Amino acid sequence: MRYRAEEHRKRTKVTKLASNFEEKLLWLQAIQKEFRKQLAAVKAALPLPRTSRIRNLALEVDASGLLLVKTRVAASNVTTETKGPPVVDGHHPYVRLYVQAVHEQLVHAGVKATTNEVRQRLWVLRMRPTIRTVIKNCLRCRIRRATPGEPPTGNLPAARLAHHQRPFSYVGLDYFGPYNVAIGRQDQKRYVALFTFLTTRAERFTWRWRVDSVLTAPY
Repeated sequence: MRYRAEEHRKRTKVTKLASNFEEKLLWLQAIQKEFRKQLAAVKAALPLPRTSRIRNLALEVDASGLLLVKTRVAASNVTTETKGPPVVDGHHPYVRLYVQAVHEQLVHAGVKATTNEVRQRLWVLRMRPTIRTVIKNCLRCRIRRATPGEPPTGNLPAARLAHHQRPFSYVGLDYFGPYNVAIGRQDQKRYVALFTFLTTRAERFTWRWRVDSVLTAPY
């Protein structure tokens, strides 16, 4: 019974892999329909038209009829897709859906990480502009990049606009401390009162003994 269960599990796994391969093949063939003329030219070993966008690429056709890009890593220990990635158009909606899926799988990564992941499986024409557009239109990324709007500023108070007034007629007060000050052989605490003239923004510092002594501080 255990042997039969193991055989059934292997058959199910192989069938699933074959199904995924067939689905992917149909998906790529649907995307590469616009390259029918280039595909026929590559099969016949003819030069591509000068107006073709893939004219400068080294192309080949595999046994499945897909148009692949020849790379220089055929001897490396990488996947077959990386050795010869299929050529696809970045404007195709299927390609943009795939880029969006990769972008979400990478937890909404940036352009560089998404480009590196997509390039291992597909050769996308205008890859970076396509990925930038997908990330720019991603709702979660737009929410993350959003910044709060700046509220309108109000009018300045009359004290800030007073002219022909004596210095420090209108002041703002900041109080900070305490600081340890050496007086003889003793360390005593001192506070600092910072008076700011609201019209010209002039400043004045004064030392205070206690917090409540600021009421008697001279300007």
